[in-house]
Amino acid sequence: MLKSKGNSSSSAVAITTTTLSTNLGLTGTASAAAASTGADLSTRVQGNGATTSGATAFGTAGAGNITVRLTGADLSAPVDLSLAVSSTTTVAQAIASLQTAVAGNASLQGSGITLTSATAGNNLVFTSSKGEKFNVAVTGDVLNNLGFGSFIAGAGNAADYSPSRE
Repeated sequence: MLKSKGNSSSSAVAITTTTLSTNLGLTGTASAAAASTGADLSTRVQGNGATTSGATAFGTAGAGNITVRLTGADLSAPVDLSLAVSSTTTVAQAIASLQTAVAGNASLQGSGITLTSATAGNNLVFTSSKGEKFNVAVTGDVLNNLGFGSFIAGAGNAADYSPSRE
């Protein structure tokens, strides 16, 4: 059994001896490498597809508001980041705006969530330095320029969707 005692440069992973751990040669306690070596207990959420090329504009069909919603980790409530894109906004500009929004959000900073890969033409990657599970959902990106897929947003482009019942 592996047990983590925290996520810091002095974190330890305790290994309880079992047949599997013995067969794998895992015994004792292993300490995490120093933070300067880059070792951590992080988790990642990556877009299922690459973003569109950086110079590509959203165009008339893709213009509007895009909402990026982050939930989970130790966030007390969902965090919605809104990106207003016009027909001439390029994917690179939208990604730069998203990077700024993530970096400037106190709740995300407190949860250790960052946008660690934000290059047009590649998958967007969000990382939690605390190793906690979190989710990223995107609404309003009808052309899937950000690579997270797209679905119909609720009223006012809300991330929660409730179909009307008539």
